[in-house]
Amino acid sequence: MSDDHGRDPSTATTWHHGLIARWWANFNLDGPEIEFFRSYVAAGQPALDVGYGSGRLLVPWVADGLDVDGVDASADMIEACRVAARTAGCEPVLYVQPTHRLDLPRRYRT
Repeated sequence: MSDDHGRDPSTATTWHHGLIARWWANFNLDGPEIEFFRSYVAAGQPALDVGYGSGRLLVPWVADGLDVDGVDASADMIEACRVAARTAGCEPVLYVQPTHRLDLPRRYRT
């Protein structure tokens, strides 16, 4: 089966590997959206951060005690998130799955 552009969604890939993953981890460390979305996440726990990447949003929220898990398709981004989480003293639950094939053991409100 293909989408409207002739692509097979079962073979979806990500380009967030290697150099791109390192760039995201090193140069996308903060931003106003971390605090902006915190109240929504806090009110809607448990939450799932889809495509959490290097953990820029997820790690501060988990470090502050919010119930947030993450799912991402890039093993390199996941490793960057694990490093950031260890540095912040937290251990988030992280899943390696493409978004279009989510099969998680838990349900989320947000």
